[in-house]
Parts: sequence; C-alpha cells; structure tokens
Amino acid sequence: MEEKGFNKNIMRDLKAMDTKSIDNDIIQPEYLEEERKEMAKYYAAEAAQEAEWALWNGRIFRAILNQLGEEYLKDVMGCLDDSEAYDKFQLVRNPDVKRQKEGWDSFDHILVDQYCNGGYAGDDFAGYIYIPLKEGLYLKSHYSM
Repeated sequence: MEEKGFNKNIMRDLKAMDTKSIDNDIIQPEYLEEERKEMAKYYAAEAAQEAEWALWNGRIFRAILNQLGEEYLKDVMGCLDDSEAYDKFQLVRNPDVKRQKEGWDSFDHILVDQYCNGGYAGDDFAGYIYIPLKEGLYLKSHYSM
C-alpha cells in the first residue's frame, strides 16, 4: 500500500535522515555512565530524605497513639491516605484556613488550604490539610492529587 500526501512526505523524510550522527552523539558510554552517577546521587538523596521523614513522622504518630489512642491514629492515617498526603508532618496551632466537614469517627472536620483547584486538566488539586488533634493543635501535611 502506498502512503499518500502528508504521510508519504514524512516517510520519505524519515528514510532520508542520517541518524548515525545523532545516535553516536547520544548513546556514548561516557554519557551513560555520567547519567547513571547523577541518577544514583539523586536517588540516594531522595532515600535519605524519606528516611528522615519516616523517623520524624513516626515520632508524631507515636505521640498521637499515646495521647489520643489507636482509633484516632487509624482515622488520622486514613485521612492522610485518602488525601494522598505526604510530607514531613508538622504540628501547628490554630491555622487560619477553610474548614471542611469530614465523616471520620474521631474528628468531624479538617482544615484545608488549597492552592491548586483543578489545574490545567481540571483534576489536579494540591495544598495543605490540617487534621485536628487536641484543642487548637493540628497535624499539617501537604497533599497532591
């Protein structure tokens, strides 16, 4: 079957291209080794940050467990999971942000500071959630979904 019009021109141009020089410039062993080293540094830094966050967040979770109980901690973790929240959590007092009704057994609301409301695609949301712990004390986390 013969290509027609636009497709015919693209196929002709692709066949005529000299890709050897492009391939040789991009796929050099030195380039690949340099790229591998850079990626290894990035992944090591990311793993170190995640380990630091896990230690920090674990301390906060233990404090919630000890002071508010297992069911409260389960609701906190469920809310974080539902919100796709990730971060090095913070404890903050009385944030001045929008209240949002929630249906958790341990708390009936969270506070939300949303800075991305739909994005370009209409389904991107991001901001901070604040989960109530004790009177005036909230667990703050970034979320993005």
